[in-house]
Amino acid sequence: MSIAERVKESVFAFRDGRFESALLSACIAAGATSRREHPSEKRDSVRYKAFVHDYRWLIGYVGLRGVVANRMKLASLHPDLKPAEDGSVGFEDVLYSVVRCCLVHEGGLQDYVILEPNVIFGYKDGKYQLPNHLSLGLIAAVVASPVNANERIGTTVNMPFLRSVLPLDLLWGKRDAIAKMMIDKSL
Repeated sequence: MSIAERVKESVFAFRDGRFESALLSACIAAGATSRREHPSEKRDSVRYKAFVHDYRWLIGYVGLRGVVANRMKLASLHPDLKPAEDGSVGFEDVLYSVVRCCLVHEGGLQDYVILEPNVIFGYKDGKYQLPNHLSLGLIAAVVASPVNANERIGTTVNMPFLRSVLPLDLLWGKRDAIAKMMIDKSL
């Protein structure tokens, strides 16, 4: 299955309210894109985290409803998630260890992770709270990546941003144009 097909699958799952399925397909597309962007890096974790780090501005804008994620003070609920001395964990670490790895290797999110419609990203009552829109943030990053400029879905699939809805096939590989639209507040 191509990256474009994973993107399409993710957007359709999101539209159908299947947010965990949307997130799984988005994570797979992000992993494949990270492999293209960092071909000399052999470790998937390093590639994936680098991709999330590089595109956190867009992932946050779309998936966290306008918030750019850097480091957050959250409890470490996953054995592979190692907090810094100040107790913070990286956004990319959470997305890799808590979201991507659990979905891909364990078949679903853990009980300490919930997807909700009206949260940004946080921790409450012993659980990570992730927004339903997180998959759309990952998809926006995948589509924006210049290494995916030749991908196409082939049918009209629209992407909901904060202020507009745009056809995905017009956006593949156009990272700089998307950034400009964000700055101009047209997205």
